[in-house]
Amino acid sequence: MTLRIAFVVQRYGDEITGGAERLCQQVAQRLAQRAAVDVLTTTALDYRTWATHYPPGSSTLHGVSVRRFPVAGERAADFERFSARLFAGSHALADERRWLDKQGPLAPDLLAYLRDAGRGYDAVVFFTYLYSPTVDGLPLVAERAILAPTAHDEPPLGLRIYDPLFAAARHLLYLTEPERRLVERRFAVQHIPATVVGAAVDAAPGDGAGFRARRGLDGDVLLYAGRVEPGKGCADLLAFHRAARARHQRLHLVLVGHVAMPIPDDPFVHALGFVSEEEKRDALAAATVVVAPARHESLCLAALEAWACGKPVLANAQCEVLVHHCLASNAGLFYGDSAEFAAGLDLLLARPDLRAALGRNGQRYVARHYAWPAVEGRWWQALEAVSRQHSALSDQQWLGAGAVPSDGTGRALPATDH
Repeated sequence: MTLRIAFVVQRYGDEITGGAERLCQQVAQRLAQRAAVDVLTTTALDYRTWATHYPPGSSTLHGVSVRRFPVAGERAADFERFSARLFAGSHALADERRWLDKQGPLAPDLLAYLRDAGRGYDAVVFFTYLYSPTVDGLPLVAERAILAPTAHDEPPLGLRIYDPLFAAARHLLYLTEPERRLVERRFAVQHIPATVVGAAVDAAPGDGAGFRARRGLDGDVLLYAGRVEPGKGCADLLAFHRAARARHQRLHLVLVGHVAMPIPDDPFVHALGFVSEEEKRDALAAATVVVAPARHESLCLAALEAWACGKPVLANAQCEVLVHHCLASNAGLFYGDSAEFAAGLDLLLARPDLRAALGRNGQRYVARHYAWPAVEGRWWQALEAVSRQHSALSDQQWLGAGAVPSDGTGRALPATDH
């Protein structure tokens, strides 16, 4: 039997280069080779505003059916101020609901579709716990709901409004063991079936020499890939790079991803914005060191992609997930402050043999744990388990109404012991 699967995610499209949304797209495209897959999403592209970007309605993207629903509630103008007040002290549960609504996106037509058609799917997968489509949508199809929270240690995770959400899921999917431990500590959901699925990483080679020539890079390259914003550690990264230039005058910092903060006018800082997957692979091939400066990550796909390309990673030690990856792979160094960043960077730039050894370790780590066959197998196990579970529940409810189980021809089936 071909499974029918829905993915619910707040935004979806090729223009999104990182985060849970990109991961959702990768998984949806892969599973669509064996299942009937629908993506239920909004018309938004920019997560800071949720303004309409895509037309509403149905379309097909890379073989996946995509249903886009209009955003009725974009991000409120006072969301940041309201957030600061909310997280600063005590508040009522109603304040958390107001916060969720102000955060956006609100998509009532998406919720109505789930209410009317959600039971036609064998499994409904919700990506990220944060937003209304998940908080309000998952309870509508709870008996077949899978939650991939992509959680990390951030203030919203402590809000009580999320307690019923995690408790209602039939299956939880984690990207790493640290994420699983975090969620189980916070929500005490050890009794809910769960799988650490990870994520699949492609290791297609890139043209590093071509990238350096196109961008005019004539020295070492420190590469960051992801959203360029202070919350991802990029303000610290810019300061660290500026200090490192006193010792490494030809050190270029290349930033790949949507830019949401001021960038200094510096010929050795290259903020490229959104680039194609091919250009990103070329950037990875050109990198001397890949840096992962965020304090909060649920997976950090950029670090895994760097290791798949044989590059060493310099990671923020305040991020439990990144430390886990570095220790498990023996493929990266991590730093706790500016002095440790400088020492780690100096060591990596001075030791090409060390960079090569760390890169080889990273390639082995990704091949062992983050190749598609293993990741896809874990996904199928979870999807089929949920499908069997809600099918059995439906049968029990039907039998409870007084029906007699049959083999489909009208003949009663013999009783069985369970």
